[in-house]
Amino acid sequence: MKESEKEKLQVVMISLDPERDTVEALADYVPYFNDQFIGVTGNKHLIRRLTAEINIAYNKVPLAGDDYTVDHSTQLVLINPKGHYHGFLKRLIAKRCCAVPGAQSTPLFNHGF
Repeated sequence: MKESEKEKLQVVMISLDPERDTVEALADYVPYFNDQFIGVTGNKHLIRRLTAEINIAYNKVPLAGDDYTVDHSTQLVLINPKGHYHGFLKRLIAKRCCAVPGAQSTPLFNHGF
């Protein structure tokens, strides 16, 4: 990616667990991936609607007691500055961490972006 393109890129991580992901929790968690990323959370119904529109799969999975986890897909969604959806990239995941340097991304869908 060209430097001029990198300057225009903004990565936004959307919480799929607004019950636990407060603004403060995201402020601590998101920089683990990259300190330039932005984390957002919001109303669980609006998040469900957005994820349905951009084809992000996730599910709340009960664990022991009142605990739960959230299983989710791992694609990167491409949205331009005007808010138009262009497609997504599916990232290969290593067992220990999803932020693996040098991991390959494979484009699966493209609207001429």
